[in-house]
Amino acid sequence: MSSAGKGAWPGLARAAVVAAAVAAGGCYEDTVGIDPSPMVPIDAKLVGTWRCVGPSVNENAFTITVDRATERTYAITYQETGEPDDHLTGFISMVKGTMFLNVSKKDQAGPPRWNVLRVVLLRSDVAELRVVQDTLLKGAAPAALHASVEKQLANPKLFDDGPPVACVRAVK
Repeated sequence: MSSAGKGAWPGLARAAVVAAAVAAGGCYEDTVGIDPSPMVPIDAKLVGTWRCVGPSVNENAFTITVDRATERTYAITYQETGEPDDHLTGFISMVKGTMFLNVSKKDQAGPPRWNVLRVVLLRSDVAELRVVQDTLLKGAAPAALHASVEKQLANPKLFDDGPPVACVRAVK
């Protein structure tokens, strides 16, 4: 596994208080997500606009708009005040009942670079996001990545050590 350090989800990674992890190369980033291709149908509970904030008072809140792109992929727009929008593609991987969102920046040069976040729907209108780290996944072959995540699922070191990002469904 490689960690280029820039992240395919630059805005969310920054706002998710993982800027230090991304800069240090700790955020999982590779040419494959947990699954090599989208396998899980769209979850309608994720579709919509979400307002998110990390724990730092020095970071801006941000908005994520999640739309259905295909039967198994999402079109995601990340918006932060004063910054250009980031357009991403994403798909869900399920590992022992745990939801992971694989995301890649659209229209990037070269093959897609995937970052992975665990998504926990605390309620229908509240979600928690945690960034998957590469520490425990280094050396895992792409075909074995799902099994590697499953093996490490209970290990807190699979995720960044900072607080999670909290998102609420936006009201228009």
